[in-house]
Amino acid sequence: MDFKKQETVVEPIDRWFMREVYVWRKIGSIFWYITCLPILTVIYILAVNINIFHPIQTLIDVFMTIFSLSMVLQLVFILIINGALIWYSSAFFTVTPEIGETRFSNLLRLMKISRLCHLGVYCMGSVILSWCCSSFIGGKYSSLTQSPDGLVVNLNEHHLFLILYGLFLGISFFSQFYLDLNNYLEFPLIQRDKFFQVRSMTGCLLICCIKNTLRQVKYFYLLYYLFGSVPRGWVMYNLNLQFSLDDVPLDSIYGLFNCGLLWEVLIFGVYINYTWSLANILFKIYQTEHYSFPVEDVFDSQYQRCLYDALNCNIQPLIKYLGFLDLYSLAKFSAERRKRIFCLSQPGGHPHAWNRISSVCLAEINDLCGQIEAANWKTYASVPVKQANVIDRPYTQGESVNESVFYHSATLHSMNYNNNFSHIPLDNTSPVSENDIEPAPKKTFTIWREKFSALISKKPGIGYFMGELPDSKSRVLFAASQIQIWAVEALSDLVTASFEEDKFGIVQRSLPTILSSLLNLQENVEKHFKLVTPLTRRNNKDIFTVNDATLRYQLQTVLKSSIYRIINKFGKHIRDLPMDPDCSKKLRPFLEYKE
Repeated sequence: MDFKKQETVVEPIDRWFMREVYVWRKIGSIFWYITCLPILTVIYILAVNINIFHPIQTLIDVFMTIFSLSMVLQLVFILIINGALIWYSSAFFTVTPEIGETRFSNLLRLMKISRLCHLGVYCMGSVILSWCCSSFIGGKYSSLTQSPDGLVVNLNEHHLFLILYGLFLGISFFSQFYLDLNNYLEFPLIQRDKFFQVRSMTGCLLICCIKNTLRQVKYFYLLYYLFGSVPRGWVMYNLNLQFSLDDVPLDSIYGLFNCGLLWEVLIFGVYINYTWSLANILFKIYQTEHYSFPVEDVFDSQYQRCLYDALNCNIQPLIKYLGFLDLYSLAKFSAERRKRIFCLSQPGGHPHAWNRISSVCLAEINDLCGQIEAANWKTYASVPVKQANVIDRPYTQGESVNESVFYHSATLHSMNYNNNFSHIPLDNTSPVSENDIEPAPKKTFTIWREKFSALISKKPGIGYFMGELPDSKSRVLFAASQIQIWAVEALSDLVTASFEEDKFGIVQRSLPTILSSLLNLQENVEKHFKLVTPLTRRNNKDIFTVNDATLRYQLQTVLKSSIYRIINKFGKHIRDLPMDPDCSKKLRPFLEYKE
């Protein structure tokens, strides 16, 4: 009898993580959001029906409204709408912020098909919520129509005003979700319990929502004053409604100076902004929580689910970020898990764990280093270089011309047409030879596109949208540098811990390579700051200023502290390492504590 061996199908780490971890974290965040939503809704009902002259009667009316059957049904409907909205929006969060270099590119980011569908969902949800909340207010806000005499059906513009404001809120929140990078999963500097993170954010979130609502109301009132007659006329025409002569049109100055209407709009705006922002915060807190991956796949169930697999997962960037966060936490706080990195495989006695993890970290560091070096050269070559003074005036016989300076000045202008010159030293005092420049002519389409963009950007109206935003290229360059920050910290902590915990000396063999990578990245980061410093002076009130802009400064600080941490631990033994002269030269200021 023949037996066929059944092959075990190994599930990739991305599918396993999305099924076992990501989904349950998303469910947890939505559950707590749904739990908080009834309390926030009751507070909203109390605020919109408050009467300072009759507080007791207000409380009685609110309690009667809360425990009514219609209120319960509407509350369940609100919970379903908000839960479905945050579930759908969860697919649009990202660990790497998407930054546009121009205002026009930012607008194009909103025009993707998937994001237009997202806009439709936001608009639909906000209109439904405004309709539900208008019934909580009662009175002239509860219905779209009114018939005082029972014969003629008139339009209730107050209800229409609130519905249109809900639509405006959906569009505004959608634009902020992408343009203000509210979909950016920013990892906290200090990992704390979820409860304490939420508690520390609630007060600041309320203040931000109030400010945001005031700004939204300002623009909505202006739009309704200018174009309010358009939707009002469209509704009246299609529904065959009349406009009562006793009502004051809301698209007039007198109509907009309605304190009761302004109060209802403000409270509703704060309610929607706060609840939706709270949902986003809960989702971010749950998804950025630390997850501990096994260092090695000891059991069959852990195959392709260990730390190394997470560090190499490019299909789901969230897994990669959580992997580097776990490595950073392991290197700094867990001596027991560090032993598994420093141990040797059996049989064979090879440091597989250390080789895999260190190679991934060094690859990420060197990759960012190459990108920054290329960007530095591009910035350096685009700066107009004034030719040497010796060629701007006639020279007498016997006076020598500094040919190296002349040749270097002429060569820098030609670098604008070359892309691959990252190997050229960034020292403008040394001559540049012909072998240092590799010709890489751009395609004709690219050249004409750049010329066309430069031409139309000079137009007064178009230039506002096509002009480059301040500091945008630098922000794009360091947008994904959170991984390198964790990689630098993890390597530094592991090297420092190996001084006492590495019994086999496997880490010390990689120490020259690690120091060389850290020093090269530190040098290029410092050069980048010197080249773009005049461009980083920006207005703090700019709506494009978000927390991702601080990643480059964190990287600069982490690099210096990591190099000093290694030097302080190994002391004079650092000088005995086999390092190339260039690396030793870069290391000397740190050894002398002059950096």
